[in-house]
Parts: sequence; C-alpha cells; structure tokens
Amino acid sequence: MVYRFEIFRGVGGLFYWRYVAANNETMCHSEGFTTKQSAIHAIGVVKNMANISNINDLTVARV
Repeated sequence: MVYRFEIFRGVGGLFYWRYVAANNETMCHSEGFTTKQSAIHAIGVVKNMANISNINDLTVARV
C-alpha cells in the first residue's frame, strides 16, 4: 500500500482532505473547504510546496 490523499465530506457538508500513511494512519488533515475543487487545489499546493519548504524548529532557543 502507498501513501495517499483522501477527500471526504465532514460536518456541515464541508470537504476535507487527509494524508494517510501506508499503515492507514492519518498523518495530517486539512481545514474544511466549501467546494471539492478547493480541497483538490489545496492538495496540489501541499504536494508542490512540500519539496521546497523549510523546517523551522520552534523548540530550539534562539540566541
């Protein structure tokens, strides 16, 4: 099994996505979107930006 995005309808009929690992655990999920197309667009943004995003460790004290 592979990692995957799933789109589903939640409370109030909003569309959400979740990113699911190979072991079927949800790794992260979205806010609610009013349209399915907006949820699909957000998945595309996450996929495109993940490769170039920085990791900011907020647990490390700054000097």
